[in-house]
Amino acid sequence: MWFVHRDATLPAGWFLVARFVVQCCAVDAQPIGLPVRTTGPAPEAGSWVTVEGTWDVAEMDGVRRAVIGATAIAPTARPDQPYLY
Repeated sequence: MWFVHRDATLPAGWFLVARFVVQCCAVDAQPIGLPVRTTGPAPEAGSWVTVEGTWDVAEMDGVRRAVIGATAIAPTARPDQPYLY
């Protein structure tokens, strides 16, 4: 389960899925995320989703980046514990 983050610098059809990782307390939470490329509509920012797909490498602005090529995106409920420890 990941939350959706929309970033205007990403190409059309791309979005980020992320979770916050906590080492000590909520104040030090750092986001970790992965870019997702989809041919369908991107989910709403802040929503929680599960993503199925393939690990791929794509070029964006002349830089090769790892990306998930989504084959399925499904909405899901926010987890009871949204942080990873």
